Amino acid sequence: MASFVSSVVKLNQKYHLIEKDQRILLAISGGVDSLSMAKTLAEYRRIIDLRLELRAIYVRISELAQDNRDIQRVMDFLNLLDIPLEELPGSIATNVEFGCYSCARERRKQLCIYADKYKFDAVAFGHNLDDYLETGFMNLIYSGHLESLQARQKLFDGKITIIRPLLSISKKHILANAKKQDFPHIPSNCRFEADNKRASIRKKMIEFQRLNKAFYPNLRRAINQWNGLEI
Repeated sequence: MASFVSSVVKLNQKYHLIEKDQRILLAISGGVDSLSMAKTLAEYRRIIDLRLELRAIYVRISELAQDNRDIQRVMDFLNLLDIPLEELPGSIATNVEFGCYSCARERRKQLCIYADKYKFDAVAFGHNLDDYLETGFMNLIYSGHLESLQARQKLFDGKITIIRPLLSISKKHILANAKKQDFPHIPSNCRFEADNKRASIRKKMIEFQRLNKAFYPNLRRAINQWNGLEI
């Protein structure tokens, strides 16, 4: 069993992300996290549940959209996994400040509308362990609590279920695995990627880790305790 699949199985045993014969919609950005999620769930289907239905969605926001050739590379990669990819249009209202929050909100909105319309059991996002720690730490700095991402989350009065199958896997391992398996490299078009709150928090966390090698384990333990999780 592939190492990422075994991690998903363990997470699934705790939080019931995936049930038999479900239909799961995959949020695909073209980045290494979402492609790793697709590859892992395709392996999960092959090993554990052949009737698991996987479909991928790329939400095209014109200000940040990937080049058509890059999207085709993503589509070719997913075709090899027997995961069809569909594009959905997304847009940010002119009276809304354009940034990470508005972009993520629009992507999530379009995915949830599609999932509800076509009766998918869950929408899967490629968030990883680093995202889990950064979100908790960012909330501590800006909001005074350690609330973070959930492995499984209900939205809109339970109509939509969000799952994060890679939440217990570090970015380091995801990058190493992607390089080993020769994933397509799709450059990001986001002009905010290196200059936003999360990027600043990430830099601070690296500094704290240099000061104390126990920082990451301690932070992980604290966030788990706050959220009642074992990530």
